[in-house]
Amino acid sequence: MDRDLDAHAGRIAERQHGLLTGTRARRIGFSQHQIDTRNKQGRWIRLARDVYAIRGAARTWHRDALAACLAGPPGTVTSFVTSGALWGVCGPCVLPYVTVPMAASARSRIARVHRSDLDPLDVTRIGGIPTTRLGRTLVDLAGIWTPRALERALDTALDAELVRPEQVREAIERAPRGLRRPGARVLVDALGVWTDAIRPDSPAEARLLRRLDEWRLPAPVRQHRVRDLDGAELARLDVAWPQSHVALEYDGRAQHGPRRIEHDENRWARVEALGWTILPVTRLDLRPGEVHLRNRLTAMLRRPAA
Repeated sequence: MDRDLDAHAGRIAERQHGLLTGTRARRIGFSQHQIDTRNKQGRWIRLARDVYAIRGAARTWHRDALAACLAGPPGTVTSFVTSGALWGVCGPCVLPYVTVPMAASARSRIARVHRSDLDPLDVTRIGGIPTTRLGRTLVDLAGIWTPRALERALDTALDAELVRPEQVREAIERAPRGLRRPGARVLVDALGVWTDAIRPDSPAEARLLRRLDEWRLPAPVRQHRVRDLDGAELARLDVAWPQSHVALEYDGRAQHGPRRIEHDENRWARVEALGWTILPVTRLDLRPGEVHLRNRLTAMLRRPAA
């Protein structure tokens, strides 16, 4: 009899990152005495009140995240950094973040607890773990992260099409205080480059466009087509100032093979033969406090048009 119960409990735990609650154990036939005995023998490891890990199951941050939800009151979901990690826009943290309903207790020794009444539209599950949807996750992170960190997560999410700009805006509106919420304006501003008619091709390009705006440079033309004297298209420039014949190319050589690099260099040589100046840009040019690219662009864009 006990062997059958243990086998049943093991199957449940396999679907829950090695976890089992006392409530579920009693529901399938365990007595409280049997549960306590397994805990004393080390077969079930008590992580929190009425939450157990089956011995032998690997400890992962996913397990810790689900344990924090199972130990919390009804409606507990992972949120903030932990939710961001589930969505793949940042790394996990040691102590999981969870959000519980406003009327519930906010105490937990295995999680960082926030209180908020979440709209059902802002809640989902990933790998069996309840969590906030990515739009709400970004809204929460906007209140605790620096603008640069928030931009990186947002760009990663939008580039991978994990969320759409309008879904982020709707999540802001549903959140308490909406645009008055800490960091909400920063998030809205960061969305700007993704809501134009032409979307950035990568997070790197999105960061570049934001820096150009911060530097108060003239707005560039995106996806500008350069044609030769016969009208044939030579290249499409992601960021360009046609009147000054200046363009930027984000250096992504690490992502291309030698043949692609040679092809790009030949193409840029033909464009430069028409009088264009193409400046390479790397992530180092976009660091806070870096002024070399800004100063060079400022000088070039002030030159009289040829």
